[in-house]
Amino acid sequence: MRTLQLIARALFGRLSICAQTGGLIGVIVGFFLLLGQQLGLVNLSLNEALMLGLVLGLIAWLMILLLVGIWLRYGVGNVALSTLLNAVLTGILVVVVANQVNLLVLTVLLGLLIGIIVGTILCRLCDRSVKNIASYERG
Repeated sequence: MRTLQLIARALFGRLSICAQTGGLIGVIVGFFLLLGQQLGLVNLSLNEALMLGLVLGLIAWLMILLLVGIWLRYGVGNVALSTLLNAVLTGILVVVVANQVNLLVLTVLLGLLIGIIVGTILCRLCDRSVKNIASYERG
């Protein structure tokens, strides 16, 4: 277990909390999508992929609220809105891209990668907007 923690820290320790959360959302969505594909949920239309991505993103969001908001004690109110946006965007992108790529084995890894990218972008946009608001208030 200690070795697994060291590997995880080495791979993901320098990522922002937004990127880590996005990666976790992507893994959750990818896992549920993989299960669905094993049950015959393949070759979705774009509308079906968008709806499934939204649903899986919302499921992942609820799981993130439990994990980050309650278990890690960040507070549900503090993370609800930002993680909702992250979960919806990540969920939709993972399902749409995975549906197009159609590689069952890589669905969870693809979710991790997409989630980290979405989380990183959202974190940078949030930092930029906070800095703009702060400079506007001072000026």
